[in-house]
Amino acid sequence: MANYLKLPGGMYIFKGKEFVYRATGQIDLKGIVQKVFEVEAMEEKIAPTVRLIERNINKFPFKKERLQDFIIAISEVVQNAIIHGPKSSERKIVVNILYIPKLILCVGVTDSLGPLKIRKLKFDVINSHGQLNLSSCNRGFCLMSALCSLVAYIPHGRSKFKEILLGLEPE
Repeated sequence: MANYLKLPGGMYIFKGKEFVYRATGQIDLKGIVQKVFEVEAMEEKIAPTVRLIERNINKFPFKKERLQDFIIAISEVVQNAIIHGPKSSERKIVVNILYIPKLILCVGVTDSLGPLKIRKLKFDVINSHGQLNLSSCNRGFCLMSALCSLVAYIPHGRSKFKEILLGLEPE
């Protein structure tokens, strides 16, 4: 089974073991929270950005341990968006937080680094000898898939923008 599911429009959903689609029916719009902010894509902004996201999501009703794992995955996305691009105070990343009560908490990070080369991603961080290979490229996707309910790659058409969306479902 593939480590990702390709959806129409070039969108990909990554899941470690399986992808489960479920119809949610009607969504209660009461209590939905959305926050969007831009951050300069500079290395010294990584930790403050992660702390800002953490402050905004800690108020939602999830177990502390699950939120801590989610923050680890979020920090991976923020770090990748900032480190892998040109260092410029003009370049920004956009962070979008969306909470839908009893359904999902999502954090999306949009950058201008162009599309991912999906076919080149390596999802197996265990080498041929059964040892963990932490120097492997793309281990971030393995980490995100293990710590999140949802990991999605959303290209923005033919533009240079893309979004990595992480989701955490309630237990």
